[in-house]
Amino acid sequence: MKNKKRRKELFPLYLLWGTQTFSALGSAMTSYALVIWSYAQTGQALSTALLMVCSYAPYVLMSVFAGALSDRWDKRRTMIVCDLLAVFSTGLIGLLLAAGQLQIWHLYLLNAFSGLMGTVQQPASEVAVTLLTPRDFYQKISALRSFSGSLNSPAGHDRRGKAAVAEKRGRGSYLSAGKPRNFAHDPVSGGH
Repeated sequence: MKNKKRRKELFPLYLLWGTQTFSALGSAMTSYALVIWSYAQTGQALSTALLMVCSYAPYVLMSVFAGALSDRWDKRRTMIVCDLLAVFSTGLIGLLLAAGQLQIWHLYLLNAFSGLMGTVQQPASEVAVTLLTPRDFYQKISALRSFSGSLNSPAGHDRRGKAAVAEKRGRGSYLSAGKPRNFAHDPVSGGH
C-alpha cells in the first residue's frame, strides 16, 4: 500500500522527467539532422560549426539572467511556453524545407532562438523537479536526470557532427569492421 501511494505521489515528477527527456532528445535529433543538412548544402564545416555556436551562444550569454527570470515566473508556464516555442521553430524549419525555401541563415536564427528557449527553460525545470521530489528520492531522481543529460550532452553532438562530415567526405562511418576509429590521426576530428 505504501509503495502504491509513493508511486502516485511521484507520478507528476516522472511525467515531468519523461516529457522533458523526450523533448530534449527530439531537440538533439533535430540538431543532428540540421548539421547533416547544412553540411550537405554548403559543403563547409564552418556552417556546421556556426550552427553549434548559434545553439550554445544564448546559453553562454543569457544563463545568468535566465535563472533570475525563471525565479520570478511560474515554472510550469515557463516550461510549457519554452517547449511550444521550440516546437514552433522546428515546425517552421520543416515548413521552409518542404517549400524549398530553407536557407542556412534561417537555421542560424532559429537555432539561436531555440537555444534561448532552452536557456530559460532549464532553470525552471531544475526548480520544478526539486519542488516535486520528496527528500528521500533525491538520489533516484538525480540518477534519472543524469541519464537524461547524457543523452543530449555536447560531446554527443560533437561526435555526431564529425560523423556527418566523415560520411560526406567519403571516409565511411566511425565504425570500421566493428572497431572504433582512432581519432588522434583523423583530420575530420581535428586531430593530426
